[in-house]
Amino acid sequence: MKKACRLIGCIIIAYILLLVPYLIYFIRVAPYDITLGIQVSRKGGFWPFYSSFIWSAPAGGILCYLFNGRYFKKFSKDVSFQKDFKKKQAAFTAMTLAGLAVAGCLLEISRVYSNLSNIIDDFYFMFTDTKQLMATSGMEVWKHIDTVATYFQTAVIPDFQKILNLLVMYLSYQLMRFMFDSRARE
Repeated sequence: MKKACRLIGCIIIAYILLLVPYLIYFIRVAPYDITLGIQVSRKGGFWPFYSSFIWSAPAGGILCYLFNGRYFKKFSKDVSFQKDFKKKQAAFTAMTLAGLAVAGCLLEISRVYSNLSNIIDDFYFMFTDTKQLMATSGMEVWKHIDTVATYFQTAVIPDFQKILNLLVMYLSYQLMRFMFDSRARE
């Protein structure tokens, strides 16, 4: 049970770490103050593509250090890997790839994507407390809040790029384990 809770915590923290460049880009692109007259940028330009891939590798290292840092130590080159560790990591890698593939296939189903989109939308309006403002405001303010909510959805909802970023994060996590984890060596 402890390992399952740790795995779920690791997955949640990994996704939160993955969202850092998206949320920074969201804050930069979507201005909140309609009274300033600042126009919201086009939605099509909303992709922090390179920064998210670059961020994924160090985020995997950070995640590995958070969960396995107490086992880290430097090794000499002549110390070999445990065979059991290699088999276990190969099985985890296969399960991770299968999980990411299933997640990608589920996101392609429009009903799943629509339900996830509604949940994220409700979270945004609950978090920002703008639902009442939308109900009582004019059409221009309503459009602005709706556009910002759409940006937030785009930043947070999993998609193909975020799945690839999770894969990069997982591979850097495993690389850190192979390089420094004392449980991997004999």
